[in-house]
Amino acid sequence: MNQTQRTYIKQRVSGILNTKAGQLREKLTKKPKTLTNLERVDMIRAGKVKMFPYSKLKSNLTGQYGCQVDMVYDFSKYITRGGIDQKKYNAGFAKLQKKANEIIDKVMLGDAEEALKMILEFESIEV
Repeated sequence: MNQTQRTYIKQRVSGILNTKAGQLREKLTKKPKTLTNLERVDMIRAGKVKMFPYSKLKSNLTGQYGCQVDMVYDFSKYITRGGIDQKKYNAGFAKLQKKANEIIDKVMLGDAEEALKMILEFESIEV
């Protein structure tokens, strides 16, 4: 295998790794859950949310800023922050990186036919 072929294979493996890492990130990203103003009003009217305790209200409502419904009622049970599960992502990415490194090692030390087989196998991995 010549240098051009090795360079091509390394670039191809890198591209696949980036694609798989993006798929893994998307799979492990939790979307945030928010409420519209109308949903907040409906929850207040239905009695599903409680007012903050007076001490919290006092600290929330001091200052020069306007009063918002979030400062008076506790919606924390119904709102979630989005984000990625970083531990699972790191573990999954480490596995993908290990496989990519194995392929590149095989390319640098082995033959083209085996390298192509490994690339196709790597490309078909489900994240």
